[in-house]
Amino acid sequence: MDGGIRGFLGVVAAHRGAVEYDFRTRFGFGLTEIGRSVTITEAARLFGVLAQDTGSWTCAALNGWDAPVSRESVLLADVFDALAAGNWQRGGGRGQRPKPWPRWWTGPSGETKGKGVAVSKDHFHALWAEVREAASSPRA
Repeated sequence: MDGGIRGFLGVVAAHRGAVEYDFRTRFGFGLTEIGRSVTITEAARLFGVLAQDTGSWTCAALNGWDAPVSRESVLLADVFDALAAGNWQRGGGRGQRPKPWPRWWTGPSGETKGKGVAVSKDHFHALWAEVREAASSPRA
């Protein structure tokens, strides 16, 4: 994903639930800690890791998937397809060639990369002000 801090804030605005969940479960802190115990640049770098991890809700949200997909799931789908194709016989009453295991994580062309979220300059500054305000306010 491109955009650094600006891109990170844009995705948080668009997919807040997924990002919040992953930050809490993967890194052990919530987004309210950004600017307090975690710098915005560190949070953006951590987000970059989540964006590439197909097993994270953040990656799933960025790509428009229904759910995250582990690397094991991808491998099992490939193994299933290879096994089904290897056991398929023409004629012999077996019917049509077996259909591949459904892969919700790919588009029609098989592409898995999602697009970043565009954020206007004004929206970025509003989000950045929110983060700074949260960082400067006393902890509840």
